[in-house]
Amino acid sequence: MTGKPRHSVAKTAVTLVTLAAFVAAILVIRWIVATQRSPGAITVIEAQAMDMAAMKAPPGAQPVETARPALRKVGNAQELPATVMAFSDEEIVARVPGKVMSLAYPGDQVNAGQIVAKLDANEYFAQKARAQAQADSGEETAAASDRELEVLEASRRRTRADVNVAQLSVKRAEAEKQESVQELEKYNEEAESAAAKVKARQADLTYSEQSLARQQSLYRQGFTSLDQYQVAQRARDVASATVEASQSEARAKEKASEAAAARISTMDKAVQQAEAQAKSAQLAVVEASRQIDKARSEARAAWGQSKAARQEYESAAVVAGYTKLRALDDCMVSERYVSPGAIVAAGEKLLMLHNANKVRVQAQAPESLAASVGVGTPVTVRYGDRETPAKVTSVFPTADTSTRTFTIEVLLDNPGRRYLPGSFATLSVETQASQSELAIPSSAVQSDSSGNSFVWVVKETGGEKTDWTCPMHTEVSEPGPGKCPICKMELVPRSRGDKWVASRRVVHLGGANGRFTAVTDGLSTNDEVITADFDELIEGIPVKAVEESPLAPSSAETARSAKAEPARRGAVVWTCRMHPAVVRDHPGTCPKC
Repeated sequence: MTGKPRHSVAKTAVTLVTLAAFVAAILVIRWIVATQRSPGAITVIEAQAMDMAAMKAPPGAQPVETARPALRKVGNAQELPATVMAFSDEEIVARVPGKVMSLAYPGDQVNAGQIVAKLDANEYFAQKARAQAQADSGEETAAASDRELEVLEASRRRTRADVNVAQLSVKRAEAEKQESVQELEKYNEEAESAAAKVKARQADLTYSEQSLARQQSLYRQGFTSLDQYQVAQRARDVASATVEASQSEARAKEKASEAAAARISTMDKAVQQAEAQAKSAQLAVVEASRQIDKARSEARAAWGQSKAARQEYESAAVVAGYTKLRALDDCMVSERYVSPGAIVAAGEKLLMLHNANKVRVQAQAPESLAASVGVGTPVTVRYGDRETPAKVTSVFPTADTSTRTFTIEVLLDNPGRRYLPGSFATLSVETQASQSELAIPSSAVQSDSSGNSFVWVVKETGGEKTDWTCPMHTEVSEPGPGKCPICKMELVPRSRGDKWVASRRVVHLGGANGRFTAVTDGLSTNDEVITADFDELIEGIPVKAVEESPLAPSSAETARSAKAEPARRGAVVWTCRMHPAVVRDHPGTCPKC
């Protein structure tokens, strides 16, 4: 059998003994620290973890600023985060592709109409020249069509005049024919009358011849005289002459009637000829109208083509003008997206211009302000350390459904460009109260970790008072001896020679306008509220009012304060946070630590 060397066994035993001794030492030290240390003593670890800033010095007469609550119309003010925006933004965008020849630089001030970018795009100028040539040619063709149309319209006017002349000829021939017809009827009537007269005269002649034959027979027989026979003979001669005259007249009437009939035949031919001429002229007018309609249609087509060519030229001219990009308003170049020499596409951004002579300060207001905020509502714009009173100039008509807020805007002049677009500002919206409320300076309002609001007030203790406190935790105040509830150290007596001490009081708040806050419960006009220097205050610490607020008390309160003032003038003492027994009347270093 083989075994371990003796020196290895000895080494292991020594190690175990050493480890046991170390553990025993730790246990003894922990027992001593836990049971044998003096009250108030702290371990090294506790000392390292101690917050020296949280330790309070023994109370003396701490100077504080105070004010009394007063009635005033506080209203309400809400601080809203806001964004400064330029009055208008203008994007310079390439509307045609090309090479950037020149470009404005950020910070350059440009005027309305000033060229801020130039592009090299010669093909658009060539298109413009071709379009102009086509437009000029189209206008010449259209003008020639108009001239041809004018010639055709003049020819149609002449043809219509010929139609009118032919129609007048027809009417004149018809009138003459009608006259001839009337004459024929007249002559026919006269011829009939003459024929009837011839018959009557022929009857008279026959009677006269018969009477002459009887007178002649009687005269030969001797039954009548020669005179009677001659009278009958003369009567027969007159009747014969009358018959001959009537016959001559009847023949003349017949010839006149025949002449009238001949004229009627001639007038019929004239009417037919005039009607043929009128019809021919009308056909000529119809043909002229057809040619005019054709020419007018061709002229319209020519003018349409000319107009299209002119529009193409104007479009080409506009596109060619896109090679020079101009500012719409007086602006400043805020950003440049490309550099000269770059090839850009249509729609690519080249520059961003800001018109920041005026700025728009926009904030999102809660919907609870919708009824009280409108155009003209007073606001205060805080920008850095500068405050500017203003009024709401615009209220957007819709609210954001997700945040339940609506946008309000304030327009401000921006001389010297003090406001930078895109920067942060604060908009304090003030709404006027309808009645006066008890109010205190907003600086006096404090809140604890639970969100409850409180203020520090000056309370009269009724004279000198002694309490018991912990040297390490001076905020502890007990009426008698005992142990510190924090570190279990024995309490020591503390004498307070001033009868004015600080007291914490819970209050309920109303509206606030930034400077003043309304108090609905917890204070009265007789209370004296500490408005400043309360960072080191603890309950019951002696205080001294060193300055009154503009909220001045009444004359009676002033008299009471004047009587109490000598009692407030206790000496301010200086002590060490680690050694409260050290007391001095002037600042310096602790002689112990």
